[in-house]
Amino acid sequence: CEHLAFELQTGIFQAEVNSITTLGGVVFPVTDGDLTIVPIMFNGIFNLPVTRRFSTYAGFGLGTVYNELDLVSPAGGARHSESNWDFGIQALGGVAFQVCPRSRVFLGYRYQHVFRSTDSISGHAIEGGFTFNW
Repeated sequence: CEHLAFELQTGIFQAEVNSITTLGGVVFPVTDGDLTIVPIMFNGIFNLPVTRRFSTYAGFGLGTVYNELDLVSPAGGARHSESNWDFGIQALGGVAFQVCPRSRVFLGYRYQHVFRSTDSISGHAIEGGFTFNW
C-alpha cells in the first residue's frame, strides 16, 4: 500500500522525577530523581493525504527500551539507581507538510509505555521534525 510506511526509530528522553506511584496507588516523594529512556522501536505508520502536500498520519510501534532511573529519598538521603532493557510500545499521530518531492516537515504526538519487571513507565511527547526520503 502506498500510504503505509515502516521505520526504525530511536531517540533519548530525559525527565525529572518528583515522586513514585506504586501499582497500588501509594505515592513516595523523591528529593532528587532523574529518568533517562532510550527506545529502539519498529513502527508501522499509515499516511492519509488530505491535499497534494498536506497529510495526517497515525502509527504503532514496539521494541526494546533502555531505561535508567536515579533517585534520592527524602528519608535520610538514600540513593537508588537501576538500569534495564525492557519491552515497550508506542502510539503516534500527527500532521505533515511536503516541502519538496522527497522531504516534509511534521508535528506530532507520541505516547510511549515501557513494561518493566516490577512496574511500568509511560510518557507523552509533542514532537516536530524534518523527514527526508531517498
